Amino acid sequence: MKAILLATAIIAGLAASAAALDENFDNNNAKWSLGKADERKQSLSIEAYNDSMGQVARLSFTPSTFHYLELSAEKPFTLAATEAEFKGVLSLKICSLTPDAITAVSVRVRDASGETFQLMNRLKLRQGEWTTVEIPLDKTTKFNPTWGGNNDKKFDYPLVVQTITMDFDKGFSGQGEAFIDAIKWTPAK
Repeated sequence: MKAILLATAIIAGLAASAAALDENFDNNNAKWSLGKADERKQSLSIEAYNDSMGQVARLSFTPSTFHYLELSAEKPFTLAATEAEFKGVLSLKICSLTPDAITAVSVRVRDASGETFQLMNRLKLRQGEWTTVEIPLDKTTKFNPTWGGNNDKKFDYPLVVQTITMDFDKGFSGQGEAFIDAIKWTPAK
């Protein structure tokens, strides 16, 4: 009986952490970074945007050098400890001064085996306007591609947000720039 109560308490504790992704960059506790930034001629800075939004992530990139960027938190955020919890919306706000450079935003979810599941969301941004991107996720979501871990294309819980990626138009010439804010996981009720 004690073992059952302990297991229930552990699962309840994991469930409570499932909504932990709510990043507005004001404190940057997540310690975000870009994968291979120097090699890909990309940069990330956390800076003040305006009084109402506070700090945001500023991303600079050169699409002709590399066709996407990978924004990752040092410590991944838990999405769901169990299958029953894996239903909700991952959202983020994005603004670009070079909207034609950006073609898509993707989320990479990693499971307990280390397998990565990617889901792409195509974008059409307007210059200087903030857009909220919403990516509904649940156990029926068709992720493509998947790789790594046990590579069985099935979720092994718990699931975490590993990376947010941004894809570029390879034909865009020059330097691109975008701002990201309010990365959030909202579980379904």
